[in-house]
This record gives sequence, structure tokens and C-alpha cells, in this order.
Amino acid sequence: MTDLGNIQAVAFDCFGTLLIMREPRNPWKHLLAEARRRHGRTLDPRREPIGTIEAFAAACGIGCRPEWPRDLDIELASITLAPGAVDILRHIRAYGLRVALASNLAPPYVPVVTSLLGDLVDATCFSCSDDVRAVKPEAKFFAALQTKLAVPAENILMVGDSAASDVDGAQSAGMKALHVDPAVLDPGPGQIRNLYETSMALGLMDGMEWLFRKDVLNAEDHRARTQACVLAGLDLVNEKDAGHLLRLDPQKVSKGLRVREEQKELIRLQRGGAPFYLQAQFDVAIAQAFPVVRFINRMKPPLMA
Repeated sequence: MTDLGNIQAVAFDCFGTLLIMREPRNPWKHLLAEARRRHGRTLDPRREPIGTIEAFAAACGIGCRPEWPRDLDIELASITLAPGAVDILRHIRAYGLRVALASNLAPPYVPVVTSLLGDLVDATCFSCSDDVRAVKPEAKFFAALQTKLAVPAENILMVGDSAASDVDGAQSAGMKALHVDPAVLDPGPGQIRNLYETSMALGLMDGMEWLFRKDVLNAEDHRARTQACVLAGLDLVNEKDAGHLLRLDPQKVSKGLRVREEQKELIRLQRGGAPFYLQAQFDVAIAQAFPVVRFINRMKPPLMA
């Protein structure tokens, strides 16, 4: 696992990490293709502080087709928060770490992004800003990010879904990085499958487990939430902890757990060749999730006090 013991600030990519665009239309792709066809060159909308797609088309020396603003409006209206985005930002800040948004954005996206996430972060570093005008993975972008966070590069963690832009760019600038890839079944060093695992990687897992479990037990779709919990690995305890929480005889933990398994009070899973036990078990018969082992909450963050 990547050593994250000295992290003072965490920067998150936006689209594909904290935000989801449900109806991408790619108006910029068509605009840039036409500009290249006519003039052999174009501007980069992510670098230019030009507020509208109409003004950007004019700056590229072409007229703005009516479908481009319409497609952009559809994109903007379809932007939503990724699962866990608000929880993870609040959770990390509750432990005293600074949080930033670090994203390649054209100016029309900035108001929507800041309206959804601006109150949850300490700084923003957008490629189109006047004081940035650089895109990930360029060194200039990460230098601007470090300036905005006001902490040394080695104390910054970048979290994003692009291996090239987020991970390679950050590491080249001397920062740490986590690559978000939901398709990975067995994450390796520097890899996570979802936003909740950011908390695990930072060693803040216990408080996040509590928050996630509370969501599981109160959710309407118990099956889906419990399955998500298992896949995220956030609701499991090892054999020793399970025995301790159930007040079993330390000399007879394995036997005591097997008895509980036979009584269907525990679910045993294998993870990395070792046995783990679910702390929230889904009962298909009554369609409810209920606690089996009381949650571990060794490090209660301030927001849960």
C-alpha cells in the first residue's frame, strides 16, 4: 500500500471521481474538429478563461452551431454527485486535512461544480482559471495546486480516475496519488475501487465504517447497500476482532466463531486468503440488514460527536 502517513491535504479530480455526467454530448469535440478543419489549429477550452461556448467558437474563428449550446446545457443539467462524494469530503476535513478540487475544466462547467462541491472544500484548482491556465498532467497545474493548498508537495494526495492525468502527473510533481478504478477486483498499491476506500488508505477507516454502516442499516434497498458494503470491504472484521467484539474466550475464538456460523449469526468470507466476518448481515427472508457484530468505532471523528 502507498505510504500516506504524512498527508496533510487531499485533492480530488471532479468528473469520473466526485461527479458523474449522465448525458455527455461532447459539443467541444465537434467544435474543435470544425476549427481544425477550417484553420488547421484551435484553442483548448480547458485552458482559456472564456465564459461561453459561443464566445469560444468566435475565438477559434468559427460560427457557433445552434446544437452546441443546447448540448452543453444538457450536459450541465445532467451532472450529479458520485456515491459517497459528500460523505468522504466531510469525513476527511473532519480529521483536519485540507481538501481541494483539482480538475481540467472548461469555464461553463465551473459554476455547476462549485455549486455542488464548493462548500465542502478548502481550495479549487481548475485548469481554466486565470491563475492556472494549465491542464493535468502538466507540472504547471500541480505547482498551482500546491500553491493553493499551501503545503509541501510530498504532503499532498491526489485522487482521480485517470492514471495519466491524476496519478502520473501528481507523482511527477512529488505528490502521492490514488487511482480510482471500480473495475479492479483486487486493488494493488495506489489503487482504490471507490471513494470510501480513500478513507481506508488514509487510515481513517473506522469512523468511515461507522458512517457507511449507518447508511446501510437505514437504507431502503438493504440488499444493494449491504452488497456494496461487502464489495468495498468496509464492513468486515478479522477473526481476532470478531472474537473480541463477541466476547469469546481468547483461547477458543475459532471454535466460538464456527458455532456462531452454524447458528447463522455470522457470515464468513475469505479475503486475501484470510477469514473475515461481516458486521452487517443481510437476511433475505425478511429483507432487512441487521448488526451481527457491534461496529468498531475506535476513532470517532468530530462530525459524529
